[in-house]
Amino acid sequence: MNGLRPVLIALLAFSALGAEQASDDALPELQQAVQYLQGDLKALQYFTGTQGPQAATVQITYAGPRHLFWLAQAIFKKANQLAEEVAAGQLLPLGDVQADWRRGAPRPAPDGRGIESADVLEVVRDAHDRVRAALLLQRVRVLVSEPPPRDESATPAKVLRQIIQTSRHLDSMLRRELQYRDVYARVLLAIRYAGDLGAGYPVQPMQEDKTTLDVYHRLVACLDLMKVVEAVAAIRVLDLDVERELARTDVAPADMYDLATILVADLEYMAQRTAAPRTELPRGEYRTPREVTPVHLHWLAGVLEEQLRTLGAESG
Repeated sequence: MNGLRPVLIALLAFSALGAEQASDDALPELQQAVQYLQGDLKALQYFTGTQGPQAATVQITYAGPRHLFWLAQAIFKKANQLAEEVAAGQLLPLGDVQADWRRGAPRPAPDGRGIESADVLEVVRDAHDRVRAALLLQRVRVLVSEPPPRDESATPAKVLRQIIQTSRHLDSMLRRELQYRDVYARVLLAIRYAGDLGAGYPVQPMQEDKTTLDVYHRLVACLDLMKVVEAVAAIRVLDLDVERELARTDVAPADMYDLATILVADLEYMAQRTAAPRTELPRGEYRTPREVTPVHLHWLAGVLEEQLRTLGAESG
């Protein structure tokens, strides 16, 4: 394309986050693809004048492909939003716009089999396509001096940290940041899957004067309870440093959204593995408020916490 402004971007590898037993052949390629995406985001950030990302500090010691897939879908949605914001009504140069994922919806999880790293790789590449399209509209072509390092020892836990960092980068560039309403929808989806697993839909009192940090701590408590619940479907759930997360003093809606997404990934997988019948949320019980606040989120996370306690007691 004539008139493109070349930009040289140095791509840096992220530090390892601990060992994991499960791995597969696609993980090194996925890890490299995430770094390519991060490089183009840096270039787009430079030409759009947006701020840089905050560091993603969550420490993960175990993750599975399903966790990567759900968060990669979130990255795609953010990349799509960012590209549309940059386009400002212009047609994005994406080629085949007939495909659902080209129109703005991420690729769905594979039907009839488990999620693999190769599935996550496709979603990450789709997200990268959106960022590249935004760069083309800015008449920018990114030149990479050398490919980012390929980590042959990559694990899902390592790559998940990179995906979360990429998500933070996108958050910092979007005009519309994640809202409490987005977190509410994510927690509500986790509640529905827990209901499918037989946890019911408990009634919880709403407590006043709750903060974002209170919500985050309650979601961390839910993740901790998942270590007991995992016996329900005999699967290994995501493992993170709970004490470290509870010691945090500064969190944003994006942090809560990521934790809720991880909970959804595990609960959905459990429901699939156990062939749990679909249930319906009580009508009107969990209707999204017009203006969602931390008080509403803390209450809703409390419902999920009680459900997980019920499931843990059954598995014990």
